[in-house]
Amino acid sequence: MNSIYELDSKTIANIRSELVIPSFTDVLKELIENSIDANATEINCTIDLSTLKIFIQDNGDGIDRCGLSKIGKVAYITTKIKKINDLPNLSTFGFRGEALYSICKNCTKVKIISKRKDYNTIWCIKRSDNQNKNVDFELTRWRDDPPILLLPTHGTIIEIDGFLEKFPIRRKTIQQIPAFKLLTEIKLLIFNILCCKPFINFTLETVTHELLIKSTNVTSHNNKELIHVFTNVFGYVIPTNFFKRVALSFQNISIDGVISTTSVPTNRFQHIFINNRLYENPRLLKEINQVFNNFKFGQEFETKSVGTPYSHYPIIILRIFAPQNISDLIQSPSKKVILHSAFDKIHILVMKIIEGFVKHLKSVAFVEHNQATLPTSNTLLNFNGQVSDLTTIRETKLAITNKRSYPDISSIAPNTKLEKTNFKRISPKRITHNYNYYRHDINKASQSLPNVINSTAKEINIKHTQLRSFRIINQVDNKFILVKIPSFTENNELLLLIDQHAADERVKLEMYLHDYIIQRIKTPTLNVCSLENPISLQVTSLEMSSLEYYYSEFEVWGFSIQKTTSTSIVVKCLPQILNQRIGKDYNFLKNGILQHLYDLQQGKRCKFKKNLISEWWVNVNSIPILLLELFTSKSCRNSIMFGDELTLDDCQSLVTKLAECNMPFNCAHGRPSIVPLFNIDIKQNESIINKMQDYLL
Repeated sequence: MNSIYELDSKTIANIRSELVIPSFTDVLKELIENSIDANATEINCTIDLSTLKIFIQDNGDGIDRCGLSKIGKVAYITTKIKKINDLPNLSTFGFRGEALYSICKNCTKVKIISKRKDYNTIWCIKRSDNQNKNVDFELTRWRDDPPILLLPTHGTIIEIDGFLEKFPIRRKTIQQIPAFKLLTEIKLLIFNILCCKPFINFTLETVTHELLIKSTNVTSHNNKELIHVFTNVFGYVIPTNFFKRVALSFQNISIDGVISTTSVPTNRFQHIFINNRLYENPRLLKEINQVFNNFKFGQEFETKSVGTPYSHYPIIILRIFAPQNISDLIQSPSKKVILHSAFDKIHILVMKIIEGFVKHLKSVAFVEHNQATLPTSNTLLNFNGQVSDLTTIRETKLAITNKRSYPDISSIAPNTKLEKTNFKRISPKRITHNYNYYRHDINKASQSLPNVINSTAKEINIKHTQLRSFRIINQVDNKFILVKIPSFTENNELLLLIDQHAADERVKLEMYLHDYIIQRIKTPTLNVCSLENPISLQVTSLEMSSLEYYYSEFEVWGFSIQKTTSTSIVVKCLPQILNQRIGKDYNFLKNGILQHLYDLQQGKRCKFKKNLISEWWVNVNSIPILLLELFTSKSCRNSIMFGDELTLDDCQSLVTKLAECNMPFNCAHGRPSIVPLFNIDIKQNESIINKMQDYLL
């Protein structure tokens, strides 16, 4: 039997370092947060994604000789807390004292140069551990010429290299990640930091001096710091006048932030912070997005829409400040908040803001959606008020300051004579069903089959093989096809009702998709339209990097996209089916392209697999949603409708084709196409079934 051994301190340190700092972005995050915790107001970073090298300089308080001598040698040393009870009053990002120690363990080359304001000497520690022998740090006075970037009064420079060289497989895995994905992660983490500390002057560039982020001179004028930070990090995603500020306070909880009045095709830009820590609560975000979805957010102002070619998410940035306890700070190694101790209150308050914002959208005509350059006031949705308990929050009225006043209709065109038109209101004829009538006939039919198996609701699984062994009984009400198929039990048959429109819709959709995918494999230049007037679109630098990486995934579907500047593209060719519908709605086209781009990034769409003619169905999940919705709409319009009378041969042909489909149980929109009715015992009902010529209910 093996004995139990206590691990030595070096082994523990190496194992632990992988858990604390698992990725390159975590290294950058911890170094930036350390600079902020040291009261830095200026931070400059340089990164090399190919070698995983980081250089960071700040003007913070600096580290004295005694502090430097402990770095990399002792874990869990910090100036933030002395005991666990200090956590509720914590105001810094870090507090564990293990990040810098773990970084040093994971990197073979580390250099730290620092000077405190009240010291004349610049101290330096460095280590070069190319042989992975855990070489100790060397502490010396900095005798060389001070680096140009080092401020003469105080600050710190940290330079790291050789990240994860001790773990070559993990290092290689990180280096194989596309650059745009790493940049996306980096921008998101820096945005999270700057949302909490927006007034810090921050720059990020590559070793080739390519500027990635510059967020400087952000002020609190008109409370627009969050908007400025968002634009500084992500670029011109939406016009800045499409943001509205929101605020709410209740007892000792306060919330402020911004929400966009226009949508974007990704939920990447939805961030909630509690006490300057990212709040990750999928349940809350899901409920928020459901409110906007119910409102049909982002769809009212479109000039046209075909199905749902792209998603409609609001940009949400909320900062929450609430009392915290120890458990709120130790929920995750990344120091994120997963479930706050005051979640119930916070949940109600956040939803109050969201519901009030949506109510505001309903009541105000947003002229900005038609004229992006129209100046807007700094509208504040303010929910502040003296509230005694949470139950009265729901009675708080929405107050809007600086509300725009719009002229009435008569002032729009004073010289235009408006004629009153009398409209005759016609009540549409409703198609109704007498369910009692059908229930009577169904019961009557059931009574003639005395041995029908109990048909109480239960889960029924139907396989392709069963569906292919169908037998047509009859068309029902010119809407459905009644069929029976073998059941799992040897002496039973299953009676099915097939929606004739849904079935034909599924058949036609798969036929269109099959022909289109095979065409893209065999003759990719066919049915591609070259535009006489190429379409220019503006994108962010991050979106441009992604488009360059996924260019072939657009080209295979008939898109020809060319980069003109770092933030603009030209669309020269489009698939014919899209060109026929796009018209001049370039915003529709841009959102559709970006939706496919985000879907590829997040793994919702797959890369196109060439030379798979016999397995064409594999590529259905590669088709851009923009095109898929067009095929869905086309199949719906061209399908058999309710009310169309079918012969038995027509029914036979339709169900035969349906049985050969890859997804026969759903229509093109995802609704059920087949409904099981009940099982029939063949032996006990054989004489009755053979006599029945018509199942018309």
